[in-house]
Parts: sequence; C-alpha cells; structure tokens
Amino acid sequence: MLRTITQRLQPAFRSRCYSQLLAATGTASANAPTQIQNTSSTPAATAVRHPYFVPRNTQGSIPVFTDYRNHNRVFTLVRNVEGNVNALAADLKEALFEPGSHEAARLKVTISQGRHIALQGGNWKRKVVKWLEAKGF
Repeated sequence: MLRTITQRLQPAFRSRCYSQLLAATGTASANAPTQIQNTSSTPAATAVRHPYFVPRNTQGSIPVFTDYRNHNRVFTLVRNVEGNVNALAADLKEALFEPGSHEAARLKVTISQGRHIALQGGNWKRKVVKWLEAKGF
C-alpha cells in the first residue's frame, strides 16, 4: 500500500513518513485503519501545511549548521530543503528579525543548488532551529 501512495506523489515528498503520506494524498486504503486512537498522554501529531519541508537528518535533528569562512565570515546553513526553497527563504527573512533592525540589515540570504539556504551576516543557528521547531518541523 505504501508503494502505491509514494508512486502517486511527486519525488520531492517521498521522504516523508507514512502518516504524512496519507494526509498528503487524502486517501486511506481498506487495509489501513480509518481512525487511530491515541492511547498515550501526548497530543496527536498535526499535519504541517507549508510549500516547503525540512526533513530531519538520520540523527533526528534539524539540518541547520554554522559555517565559519576566512576567520570572520559566518554562515548559517539550512540543508536539504524540499519543495519551494524561495518561500522558506522569504519566511526566514520576515520571521527572524524585525524590519529595519540592525540584524535585518546585515542578513543576506542565498540559495545554493536549489536545496540549501545560506544566511550570511551572523550566527543565527539557534533562532532558525527554534523557528523551524515552532513551525512543526
């Protein structure tokens, strides 16, 4: 069943988990239960609806890294973004800092290889990770 669902989806969304695949297609097969009961005390996971997706790496963390170049240039890298990378870059520009602030003036966002985002001008790894976690990634 999982194979038929992934065949219907675009290649960019194949790395999502089974529950996200069912939510994305909006269908469930006869073998899958129609309603899953949550027996634990934690709340049920909600589907994330964004034009982009940032999958976690094999260790389970969000792929945001800091890169130092030439001893004085600092880059914050967001790797392996799936979907609309330009929308994520625009959301990061708007959400990280207030418009007109000193940090917003220093922030320069570039997209490389169509999947990676580089934020130049400071070490903003913690802010980016907190923002992505708040968005549900």
